[in-house]
Amino acid sequence: MTSGTLLLGGAGLGAGLMYLLDPDYGRRRRAVLRDGLASAAVRATRRVNLAARDLGHRASGLVAELGPHSRPDRPVPSRTAFWPNGCGPRSGGPSRTRTLFGWPRTTAG
Repeated sequence: MTSGTLLLGGAGLGAGLMYLLDPDYGRRRRAVLRDGLASAAVRATRRVNLAARDLGHRASGLVAELGPHSRPDRPVPSRTAFWPNGCGPRSGGPSRTRTLFGWPRTTAG
């Protein structure tokens, strides 16, 4: 560094210290600076947490999207493995619903 750079740096540091350590308004200036830094830290923490949560949701969505295809050693289960005769939700087979009085009735889906 040159002597001019050191001189300007020292003058800037001295002016900053004089500004913050002023006996009349220094306490207020330090409090404003402290509050601003604390607020910036809280905002940064929230953004990091938001980004981490977003990344976690994206990763779990990718795993759910790949599903059983992500494990080549396991066969992909068919619908009939879970619902006998293919009668499950969205299959169009018979299902039971409740009426106004609670009596079950059979509908066509």
